[in-house]
Amino acid sequence: NCASYLSQAIESILAQTLADFQLLIIYDKSTDDTLHIIESYLARDPRIALIHGQGDRLVGALNLGIQASTGTYIARMDADDISRPERFAKQVAQMEKQNLDFCGCNIGMVNEIGRQIKEVIMPTSADLVTITLACTVPFAHGSVMMRKVFIDQHALRYQAKASAEDYQFWCEAYHLGARFGNVNERLFDYRHFEQSLSKVHAKVVARHTSIL
Repeated sequence: NCASYLSQAIESILAQTLADFQLLIIYDKSTDDTLHIIESYLARDPRIALIHGQGDRLVGALNLGIQASTGTYIARMDADDISRPERFAKQVAQMEKQNLDFCGCNIGMVNEIGRQIKEVIMPTSADLVTITLACTVPFAHGSVMMRKVFIDQHALRYQAKASAEDYQFWCEAYHLGARFGNVNERLFDYRHFEQSLSKVHAKVVARHTSIL
């Protein structure tokens, strides 16, 4: 139910300076105009593919996207966020230069109407990422680009019952030998809602993160 923001999210991907990609849109159940918006873009750009979810919420959508992806890299984003035009190009360049398996970036947190709340700087060196991973996530989840071959080689998937599914995913990848990094530029805007799932379930997420 992100119809109010979905067109801006899709347009931000279609406007990438690195234009050789396929946009997989994972659609689950919605009670707003989401599906109609997606279908209008399907008719306009052959790079877009629609995949219907199976009622398994975010984790199910993430795993469907991983399974369906055929490119060298997978870049993910939520339906209410915004990728800056050079996001793909700069993340690919850094991943190839540093031989990374996962790469995020600095992010801007914006409110419901797109007004900036603050900018968040992510750790850039391998050591800083490792230190950060000891207690919290080293990436903004929606901003991450992943190397497909690493995920396939290790059959890496998000866990359905994990309340902190992204943190568990990064921990598992790290112990499998993944190389992490972040582009030291703001390439992504994350829309912050007071009633987001991470806020509503903050205590459960914090407890699961502590256990991990």
